[in-house]
Amino acid sequence: MSETSGTAAWRPVKRMLAMACFIGAPALLVVLTALNGLHVHESRSAAADMEIQLSAIQRRLNAPATDGKPVDISRIYLAGATRTLAIATLQQYVTAAASATAGSLIETAPVEPGSTGVVPDLGEVRLRATLDIDNNGLLQLLFILESSVPLIDIETLSIRHISAGVNNQTEDKLRVYMQVRGYWRRQSA
Repeated sequence: MSETSGTAAWRPVKRMLAMACFIGAPALLVVLTALNGLHVHESRSAAADMEIQLSAIQRRLNAPATDGKPVDISRIYLAGATRTLAIATLQQYVTAAASATAGSLIETAPVEPGSTGVVPDLGEVRLRATLDIDNNGLLQLLFILESSVPLIDIETLSIRHISAGVNNQTEDKLRVYMQVRGYWRRQSA
């Protein structure tokens, strides 16, 4: 009699577990399906946005120049018949950009090919630069370097906060270490 009364006590619990599995499992599947559907929708929206951006870029690249002449893409390359001259051009460009943004250039140094693990002489030149600049100047410098021609990429950027006293006032400055990469074309002989 004790076995039947013990089994009878578990019968409502078993019934509740069976109901929970019967109702809960499909509900869980519906929720997971809805979440996956939202993820697919977000992915499609992102892809559509990228397609719009890509088509705008393709239109700009395929558009004829305003004067009717073919578009000259040689401006994206650094001027210089040799690698050394291309590095000098890159150095002048970085120096001019730092001066335009009230940055104080401390040093620049070319990065030798092969020291970065990249195969040398693929038409790329690199330069390390160290400068002191304020936050707004840094934003302007990054904009100038990355959005104009010649084409320059900022490969590494390290920023450290320093303070410099000027006229008994403390002005926030940043010490910026950067490595930039430019591209050049070899002149054929």
